[in-house]
Amino acid sequence: MVICRNCGEEVHEDRALPVIPDEFGNMTYRCEDCLEPLSQEKLERMRKEGFKEEVEAIKKGLCPFCKKPVKESDFKGYRSRLDFRVNGSCKACQDDFYRGLFNQET
Repeated sequence: MVICRNCGEEVHEDRALPVIPDEFGNMTYRCEDCLEPLSQEKLERMRKEGFKEEVEAIKKGLCPFCKKPVKESDFKGYRSRLDFRVNGSCKACQDDFYRGLFNQET
């Protein structure tokens, strides 16, 4: 079980996504209820924040990082599908991101 950094609820680790380590190097999580799925509003905010190229990739069904085609049906696990719904990234890019996140020196 993990604690969501947003709402403070205790949730099973499979129903939350790792976010970032806290100031002490401990991994923090966000539960599925606190994750903001991709929406027109979120994409517009991303565009305004300088992520125009990434937004265009997502709208074309491409991973915003590697620009390869990606769709929700590509994902077998709940967590990777949830991650896709939040940021549009493919499984390979998710794996690279989390591998780096969990292998950081603290």
